[in-house]
Amino acid sequence: MIGFNDRPELIEDFTSSVEDIQARLATVHAGHRTALLDAIYYGIAKMSEAHHDRKALLVVSDGGDNRSRYTEGEVRAQVREADVEIYSIGIFDPYAPTPEERTGPQLLDDISSSTGGRLFRVDDIDEIVRAVRFDGWQTTHAGEREVKMALRKTLFKYKLHQDADLFERAYGYIREYY
Repeated sequence: MIGFNDRPELIEDFTSSVEDIQARLATVHAGHRTALLDAIYYGIAKMSEAHHDRKALLVVSDGGDNRSRYTEGEVRAQVREADVEIYSIGIFDPYAPTPEERTGPQLLDDISSSTGGRLFRVDDIDEIVRAVRFDGWQTTHAGEREVKMALRKTLFKYKLHQDADLFERAYGYIREYY
């Protein structure tokens, strides 16, 4: 697992332990800058150490690179040479304020699809939350049950349903802020 804000950083090396990955994932926080291309470059290089024949890299980002030293051309060249599929979960803001954030979805889609992978889009977190809650839902068991069911359906839609910790964090966020 590689975290990236101003620069990519190895957070968890190759492991088959879901628990280790979940524990490390909880320590990752978004920062001000995004070195997305550097992280992809580092991830592809790291995959050369992998022991399995089939290799995949999962990228979770808004796609807006504004800090990388590597250029898009350099990363595309490296991706072409590597035998690694890239899958991306893009969390996009429909009112993206910067040019990098506005072109981010296309960047992630292009890089992912060039490897045989693909981009899974999450266009608006608030839209997802609005779809799973209603006024006064916290005050009834039926309301909580309905929101939890809608959240599970949404996570299933994005193929994120097997992560119990993600469900709990998302539900906690909805309870606190909505």
